[in-house]
Amino acid sequence: MSVFQRKSRLVSFRVSEEEYECLRRTAAIHGVRGISDVARFAVRKVLAIPLEEQNGLMNQDWHVEESVAKLTHNLEQVTHRMDEIVQRLDLLKTAERP
Repeated sequence: MSVFQRKSRLVSFRVSEEEYECLRRTAAIHGVRGISDVARFAVRKVLAIPLEEQNGLMNQDWHVEESVAKLTHNLEQVTHRMDEIVQRLDLLKTAERP
């Protein structure tokens, strides 16, 4: 399929600001017409992989994202708990002063 072949279907999806900037930079670096060409290229690469392997890749990515989200949540909880401990230590220090 040629990049310049007339396209008749539209696929629309949202991306984060970071993903958008990455697409924009990639398009600029490779001198393509725009981010649609980069996204189309990426989709064609995924579609070239056998369906069974696509499922494995998708599942791996979802598991990684889920793990990162859980780790982030746990880190926020630990940080909050440490802040509480520091506040209590500061209170103890203040109480010990004559």
